[in-house]
Amino acid sequence: DVWTVALETGANVLALSVLEAEHTGGDLIQRRNELNWMIAQHSEDRCDTLKPRIWDDGLHLTMDGYEMMGEAIAARLIELLHVVEEPRNDGRILK
Repeated sequence: DVWTVALETGANVLALSVLEAEHTGGDLIQRRNELNWMIAQHSEDRCDTLKPRIWDDGLHLTMDGYEMMGEAIAARLIELLHVVEEPRNDGRILK
């Protein structure tokens, strides 16, 4: 399989699951779920999957997961703050 080829060269493999997408036509959801299942089931010691490091109990993120989420949110907020060049009101408190 593709991972074996990469590992045989001495490469490190970072396997990331495929996120949901707005487009769900055809068999896309089934194919994505199958691929994500294969990634999660891979047991090669040298393969590092991200999911167990960010989400390990099926409900809550791990400390690494919350840190990654916080960094992503902060980066997006900074982008949005740069877009706002002028306040939306004249400084008065709106009720």
